[in-house]
Amino acid sequence: MATVPLTRITIYLHHREKDEFLKGLQEIGVFHISNLRNHPLVEEYPDLVPQEDFTDAELEENLNRIQQAIEILEPYDPNKNPLSGFIDMKVVLSPSEYASYLEGFSMEDAERVVEIHSEIKETISDIEAIKTQREKLIPWRDLKLPLSETGSFERITSTLAIFKGVSVETLEGALKDIPVDYEIVFASGTEIGVHMVYLNEDSKEVLAALSDFEYEIPELGEFKDTPLEELNKLEEREERLNGRVEILKEELVKNGSIRTNLLIAYDYYNSELMKKKAPNSFLSTNSVFIIEGYVEKEHEEKIRRFLKGFSGIDFEFTPASRKENPPVKLKNVRWGRPFEVITELYGLPRYFEVDPSSFLAPFFVILFAFCLTDAGYGIILALLGLYFLKKIPGGEKFLWILIASGIFTIFTGAITGGWFGDIDSLIPALHGFRHKFMLFDPFEKPIVFFGIALALGILQIFYGWVIGAIYKIRDKEYLDFLGNEFAWLFFWIYLFFLVFMMMKGHKSIGFLGLPLIIPVVLIILFGWRGSTLTKSILKGLYKLYSDFFGFIGDVLSYSRVMALGMVTAGIAMSVNIVINLIRPIPYLGPVLGVFIFIFGHFFSTAINVLGAFVHTLRLQYVEFFTKFYEGGGEPFVPFKRSERFVIMKQKEKEV
Repeated sequence: MATVPLTRITIYLHHREKDEFLKGLQEIGVFHISNLRNHPLVEEYPDLVPQEDFTDAELEENLNRIQQAIEILEPYDPNKNPLSGFIDMKVVLSPSEYASYLEGFSMEDAERVVEIHSEIKETISDIEAIKTQREKLIPWRDLKLPLSETGSFERITSTLAIFKGVSVETLEGALKDIPVDYEIVFASGTEIGVHMVYLNEDSKEVLAALSDFEYEIPELGEFKDTPLEELNKLEEREERLNGRVEILKEELVKNGSIRTNLLIAYDYYNSELMKKKAPNSFLSTNSVFIIEGYVEKEHEEKIRRFLKGFSGIDFEFTPASRKENPPVKLKNVRWGRPFEVITELYGLPRYFEVDPSSFLAPFFVILFAFCLTDAGYGIILALLGLYFLKKIPGGEKFLWILIASGIFTIFTGAITGGWFGDIDSLIPALHGFRHKFMLFDPFEKPIVFFGIALALGILQIFYGWVIGAIYKIRDKEYLDFLGNEFAWLFFWIYLFFLVFMMMKGHKSIGFLGLPLIIPVVLIILFGWRGSTLTKSILKGLYKLYSDFFGFIGDVLSYSRVMALGMVTAGIAMSVNIVINLIRPIPYLGPVLGVFIFIFGHFFSTAINVLGAFVHTLRLQYVEFFTKFYEGGGEPFVPFKRSERFVIMKQKEKEV
């Protein structure tokens, strides 16, 4: 509906009170600090920007180490929620629990976890290196010669070579013709491993003869004993290293329980770092900080009392102005609050701009419900949403959207006969129940479903224009209102009226079409204003053309509602067909049937809920929001304690 009214506060604070001020400001957690580094005042007085960058290197290092430890211990956390792999889960604690966990935190624990992880990585790297070494040695395992006896010596050269793309017979024939002693150690596929010994004085002749072949000298200089002995040593070392990895992993398992302490510590240290970095958003003279920010009007007195507690301070309260582009906090009626998630995903409204959350709410759940059109799936969705309400702290808004959409899906499923597809094909006794509430069968009367989808689209687009019209009138943008929302509402409503008259048999309606000239003229003149009348008219003509076909395209986009609804029904019916095919199998059939029913319909629910959500979301963003909404607002983020991992409960009730 609307955004929360804000008040701008400008504060002049003496340097000596900075730390105490920031500590208290973070505790009350209601003040949004604006970044003044791009303030117009800086252009005139650049010296107001602090020369130093406020931070704390030790805090940042500790925070980084804690973050690493948190990530390392995630697989070993005994308190880990199974949903954390899909959703950003947070720990909910009372102030006393928070203090207790923080007291149990030790930076040495975090450092030890990081050290263990580093040692595991290094050890695994050593194991991989051993595997590479083994791969080099394995082909030569039958060689009885110590590898220290290969190489170039005073009088002879003893070398190993791997020949490629040649047969043993051809190679032996060539080696017999040159002054070299050789032993074929292995012949595997297209490779032949050979140990050769020749006098250094014959090296030119030997190498010249070998140049006719493709071969390479293996790099085994790091080994001294026979290949088999070296392989045994590598195997023993690999076993020791694997054992060390297991010991280190067991230590991580034991440390898994401290992950909660680390989560609390992260937020604590992050809060401290936020206080250190906050002055980076201030302007400063030699003795005074200039601070600017916003507070909700309902918290004015709270922060006023706080500010009066400092002696070296002066401040000024002024109502937020549209020219300042203040931050935005959404405020909606209770049933519209969950849909703030949808708005936030798209982008917050600018201050004084309409908040679409409550406006989109009824259309979102209805369109979602018609995309899903299965009462059984709606029941599953609503029950899952209710179950997870208390399991996912911070996810209540999204879950309420799913619950509301699930409830509406029960009704759309009932009127289209969707109860786990055609449930009566499995249980004939439910035939009467299924048809009792069914108003139409989408497969027998798809045109009815198509008509409902398009009607919902037309209604929502008109609704968007009405919202845009109201806010343009509020902002006194009368010509823009006449050339857009008013003109198109007039045009399409009147055109639909004429079509209705024709369908009723009224043939002489030519003169009734004359009023359509009014919106056409308004669109041409005021739909898109240019610097001259000629440009305005040309742009208006283009807008008339583009918006006319744009409306048709937008309405047709809602046909996806029918398509998704029928796909859901089709998948559900397919599951039931499979069950009916295997059910006659003695003994095994009924068991498999139950299994397929549960997992088949659960999978169908999951994939179709995802499709319904994504496509309903798209309709809001592309077809609905474009009629009245721009977005681009900055979120209102009060300076308060970090809550990346931990949500603090309200103060515990006094006994």
